[in-house]
Amino acid sequence: MNLHGAGGSLEQVGKIMLQLLLPFVLGHLSRPWIGDWVAKHKKWIGKTDQTSILLVVLLRL
Repeated sequence: MNLHGAGGSLEQVGKIMLQLLLPFVLGHLSRPWIGDWVAKHKKWIGKTDQTSILLVVLLRL
């Protein structure tokens, strides 16, 4: 069993989880301050969100 490889995999999983969870948690914590602005600009934020996801996927190909 290669423990070095397993450690590397766990490290990568930790990095990915941090990249996914940190923005989620920060968004929820900041909602009291930015909630009204987000509600007013929902359409623009949705388009920006979808475009950024598309760019990430295309750049990974």
